Amino acid sequence: EVCYGKWVRQYHQDSKKHIKTEFHLGLGGGAALMQMEGSSRLSVKERLETADYFFGRDVNGPYYATRYRNGTKCDLTGNPRETEVRFYCAHTSQHSSNSFLISEPSTCNYTVSFYTN
Repeated sequence: EVCYGKWVRQYHQDSKKHIKTEFHLGLGGGAALMQMEGSSRLSVKERLETADYFFGRDVNGPYYATRYRNGTKCDLTGNPRETEVRFYCAHTSQHSSNSFLISEPSTCNYTVSFYTN
């Protein structure tokens, strides 16, 4: 589940749709800032200074991305899980059937790619 600006999480439900296990694959924006600062409100300037937004390019073309950090501790590495969420403008038919893809380029580091028209 990607809740833009707040978190990326993976969860498993039972047959009654109750969440049984949950892993945060990263926190971002509001959730990360609330975790760092408690319930105090941060100014717009402080939010912009801690944001991790950027533009990039790879074999799929240019994208806009944001990084979600400080997720649930990884059992294999001992480090917090992280996710990079990317938004591509799908100019080719190559991605027309995929609205999103999820990959794990390295242990407990994930990439979620959204393809938009």
